Amino acid sequence: MQDLNNQFSPNNLPENNPPPLQPEPMKPSATPEEPMPKKRKSKIVLKVLIVAIVLLLVGAGAFGAVLYTRVYDPIWSPFRPSPEQVLQNMLQNMQNVKTVSTQTKMGLSTDDGKKINIDFGGDSDVTDKFNPKSSMKASIISSDTATNLSDSLKAEMMVVDKDLYFKISEMNAPSFGMMFLMFGVDPLQVIGTWVKVPKDFQKTIAEKDSIATRALTEAEIAQFTEKMQKIVAENNIFIVKEELADTVVNGEKMYNYVLVINNDNLLKVFGEIMQESINMQNDLVASSPYMIGAMKGAMQEALNKIGEIKINVLIGRKDNLLYGFDVLKTIDLADLTQGDVKGKINVSLQATESNFNESVNIIAPSKFKTIEEIFPIEEFIK
Repeated sequence: MQDLNNQFSPNNLPENNPPPLQPEPMKPSATPEEPMPKKRKSKIVLKVLIVAIVLLLVGAGAFGAVLYTRVYDPIWSPFRPSPEQVLQNMLQNMQNVKTVSTQTKMGLSTDDGKKINIDFGGDSDVTDKFNPKSSMKASIISSDTATNLSDSLKAEMMVVDKDLYFKISEMNAPSFGMMFLMFGVDPLQVIGTWVKVPKDFQKTIAEKDSIATRALTEAEIAQFTEKMQKIVAENNIFIVKEELADTVVNGEKMYNYVLVINNDNLLKVFGEIMQESINMQNDLVASSPYMIGAMKGAMQEALNKIGEIKINVLIGRKDNLLYGFDVLKTIDLADLTQGDVKGKINVSLQATESNFNESVNIIAPSKFKTIEEIFPIEEFIK
């Protein structure tokens, strides 16, 4: 009975104990978000494009400035001078060089093991074009693997006040020793001794030998030199075969070109220089056009048989001066001798130039012997 009373107690009635409330689900917004107006969107895109274009123009301008100032100077740069212009500048600028140091290496080798290496170099000073000075050291080494024999010779030469001085420093060459003995000279008298050839020696020889070429005056030499420089400058004897990437030599940036010889212009230059030389000498026999034509013909035939000669040159970017060149060429002797001589000869030539227009000190040796004291010159010109 008590349980029934509890069951129907007011506290247990449904209306007095409602069920727990459940959270209502979120209702979608009555007004969904509207899309951005097309006009506003177009303005934003336009601003982005304008900023991109401005940045592109600024970047292009900065890159163009870098190219223009040649801080970055690739081969394809429109502001880079053409190889032909650089070569022309080099030929002109080298005429203004008064002092220079030069080092040259030459090599000849054959298939049968014969080799000749010639190294020479030194300083030259043409500040006074009427009184040029030069100083040079040279070495010659020849060898033959077939006979296991070798010869070597070291020498020095100077030109001061138009006097020529030479000295054989070392000689380990029986063939050279035999040459001195043929002239009645003991090689031991020459080795280590400066020998002077006076400036009037050529004049003396010319006076005693009617066939000898007359000595040129200082004015004639200067005039001839200027004409030669002009002839070379006006006739481009080189053709640019390839433009290579710039290189750096002793901290200096260099143009690097591969050139080939323009045979037609070279022959023209050769002929004009020969004619100028003959005109200077007033040599009526050699001035015959047939003589010059024959020499040019022989030269042309040789060039055609030798074939293309490639020359790698280095020209300074700042000063457009020639800092070096090298040549490698293999020549088939059968082509040159119409098959009389077989085999090939490998030719290499490398030259470097430096110290342009820097001070040089070339002084004549204080102790020497004259050429007349060493060689019996008068015996050969009687």
